[in-house]
Amino acid sequence: MGSASVRFILTPLIDANLYGDDIDISDFVSTDSLPSISSFIDSEDYDIGIFSFGSIQIVCDNSTGGFNDFSDSRSVFNFYRDLSRLRVVFTETEITRDASGIVTASTATDTTLFRGLIRDEATRFDPVRDSVTFEVLSLESILSNVRIPPGQVVDGMLTTAAILAVLDDVKLDALIDVDPLNITPDLNLVVDNGGYFDALNGLDAIKQLLLATNSVLRINAANEILISDRSVDDAEPTINLYGKNDLSGRENIIDLTEFNIGFHRIANSAKSGSIESNDSGSITELGLRQKSIDLQFITSEATLQEIVDRVVSDFVIPKLECKVRVPMSLGSDVSLLQKVNINYPLALEPGGDFLPVVGGTSYGDTAAPYPIETGSISILPTTLFKIIEIEHDLNSMESVLKLRQAGTGFEDGYTS
Repeated sequence: MGSASVRFILTPLIDANLYGDDIDISDFVSTDSLPSISSFIDSEDYDIGIFSFGSIQIVCDNSTGGFNDFSDSRSVFNFYRDLSRLRVVFTETEITRDASGIVTASTATDTTLFRGLIRDEATRFDPVRDSVTFEVLSLESILSNVRIPPGQVVDGMLTTAAILAVLDDVKLDALIDVDPLNITPDLNLVVDNGGYFDALNGLDAIKQLLLATNSVLRINAANEILISDRSVDDAEPTINLYGKNDLSGRENIIDLTEFNIGFHRIANSAKSGSIESNDSGSITELGLRQKSIDLQFITSEATLQEIVDRVVSDFVIPKLECKVRVPMSLGSDVSLLQKVNINYPLALEPGGDFLPVVGGTSYGDTAAPYPIETGSISILPTTLFKIIEIEHDLNSMESVLKLRQAGTGFEDGYTS
């Protein structure tokens, strides 16, 4: 037996880029409309290469003035509210009882669902209700506050070095760990025009570099930035999910929706200026599905050809996609690109008067015929998926995982 709860932990700034102690503000957060928390990679229908940070909105009781700015002595903020950190923590408590029902042990496990920053330009006070509404953007949003100094990215620099140069900022260092060993983009290309990045917003720069290198950005549980290709994360264990007709009764899927064969994410043509890559067979069969790429810092035709070729190779084949709803006790600890296996069999119904045991019947046996399979779809556990979107519903204490079949070809995306 156990219980689950969600806590909100605020860490105010005490000086520029310097954070103070954690404060648990859970008792002040309204539970009438708790936010949903989401993070995603390439999960927007009809598009790829999308990089966007999530956000949540919370409403807090401000009857004591604790969330006013630093000019109010009652406030928890001794510096500006803007960029104060907020964590949403899922706590699962397992209780052990003896044979008499007396509690003998209680173990609490914390999992951070969201790390974000208050953006004070969106803070709104309601003096009538003595409340305040905070908009909190995920940690990656700090990139929008980073200005790249002129000369930080130079001509001839490899894109891996350019990414590290963009991430080399004191504001970012105060929030997220950047380890060069974790910056492994799919393509490592030469930057032809480093001046393009001069004085550019850090977020816009990273978006362009991710698009050029065919890569994605994540922040892991250790608060480290990871930049990699889109393949499954082999460092994480495989999540095993079971549907309603699992013969061993291991069901842990609450709902499975939006099952599709992935045609909406096909790119059988990619173009950058006059440079194109086309899969003629796919275009003939399915029609033109083209992705346009605009990269002003790369002028080499050979490099542009490598970029558009890689986009087509990654997205020319349709891959199964679906959404699964699971208990938050399972979904709280998953990560983007983590491997998922689903065992979602068809239902078995008696073919005659009873349901025979496997091996106890044979084809043509009228006394004990084979069972009848019913249901619209089945997913074999040999199909390997990866997580491309995670949504935590704090009201229902459930998580929704959007899955895409792993691999880039017809033959991959399966396990033995």
